[in-house]
Amino acid sequence: MLQLFLKLSLVIFALSLFACKSAQKPLAPREVLKAYTVAFKKKDAAGMREFLTEASIKTAKEEAAASGKTTDEIILAESLLDQTRTEYKIRNEIIEEVSASIELQDSFGTWITVPFVKVDGEWKIAKEKIAEMFDQKIDESNRKLDEIINQGRY
Repeated sequence: MLQLFLKLSLVIFALSLFACKSAQKPLAPREVLKAYTVAFKKKDAAGMREFLTEASIKTAKEEAAASGKTTDEIILAESLLDQTRTEYKIRNEIIEEVSASIELQDSFGTWITVPFVKVDGEWKIAKEKIAEMFDQKIDESNRKLDEIINQGRY
């Protein structure tokens, strides 16, 4: 009888843990960015990884292999954040079904779009998309410059 009670208690405990975990609301992109910033300030690469997409981590691994550094060193060498800053300004949080973005003001006052994707119900920072966005901006600038040159307005 005692064994049955212990087994039943264990099953109820396990179910209650599962129910509590599944009842937790996933962090919004703004909260993910804040938690990522806290991990960055603590120099907690493992904590930062929790908020990055697999593609972002893969890119960091490739960069680490090419530069002779560890993946953690690459992740901690965050280009969007600055260890000396205590506060960040953010604006224009846009949330769609599986993607989101927030604009973050860097230390020069420039607004940078931070992209997010939803992975298994959780928002992750998609740093790999930042490079794509910069490439698109460069391509657009080059296209405009070509138009100006071709029109003889240089």
